[in-house]
Amino acid sequence: MKAFYTILFLCLGAVANAQQIPIPFGSYYTGYNPAITSWNPFDKNPNIILSSAFLKATSALVSGYQMVRCNKVCSTGVKQYFEVKVGAAGFDLYVGFDNGSGSLSAQPGSGSNAVSYYTSLGEIRVNGTGVQYGLATATTGDIIDILYDGNITVTFYKNHTIIGTAQTVTGGNYYPMVGRGSGVNATSSTANFGATTPIYTYATYTLGPP
Repeated sequence: MKAFYTILFLCLGAVANAQQIPIPFGSYYTGYNPAITSWNPFDKNPNIILSSAFLKATSALVSGYQMVRCNKVCSTGVKQYFEVKVGAAGFDLYVGFDNGSGSLSAQPGSGSNAVSYYTSLGEIRVNGTGVQYGLATATTGDIIDILYDGNITVTFYKNHTIIGTAQTVTGGNYYPMVGRGSGVNATSSTANFGATTPIYTYATYTLGPP
């Protein structure tokens, strides 16, 4: 009986604070299924709020970099891509891949073997360093596609138009990620890993990771 009231207290506290917490008798956030590809509620900055079946990521209005990673990694040797629709304050959005060990509170894509497209400045960055500048920027409503060729090449598209040139990134473990810059902006975006029909398709590439 004591355990029951402990669980009830935790759940009521979560509702009161408008938060989701891992339920004590399971390992998941409410409704989260690790078998379904989505953003990982256990691999995110605490200031990122996940919703819409853990596919929409919204940054809280606090300063500091924020990042969330996918719960699955792209398979080596398989051409895959994922799709992100830019939401509010899209100018401060980062999107790309992380190797799974980059800090969730540092510049998104600044870890080793990481690559990101920064929508605000139109830059492609590798391990946090700009390698292509003055590219197209993105804003609310734009569709960003991030292609991984199954080896070491990543290509970014905005509304089906390539952004810069394909980028070679050494190393492995390509976890899709999104993040926000250090400014106080409620940046949001919604990912598609295959739950719905993609806006754009690419020959030989599949929407994933599966």
